[in-house]
Amino acid sequence: MPSLVGSEMCIRDSINLYPEIPAYLEYDAPYYRVRVGNFRTKLEAIKIKHQISKNFPGAYPVPEIINFSQLKY
Repeated sequence: MPSLVGSEMCIRDSINLYPEIPAYLEYDAPYYRVRVGNFRTKLEAIKIKHQISKNFPGAYPVPEIINFSQLKY
């Protein structure tokens, strides 16, 4: 969903369905992007992708530099 309203709805749904997975709203002109989770490995990201894909079928892993201090473990 490229619109701000659609992205905010997606963030809200993600937080309600998966409160243990952090969600982020990012703007990459001209699109808004919703990103969830902070993962050390691609395997961790793929496991969560399978978990959330029933509610977010368009989800896919994206390589990203993360802040390790935000990790819970």
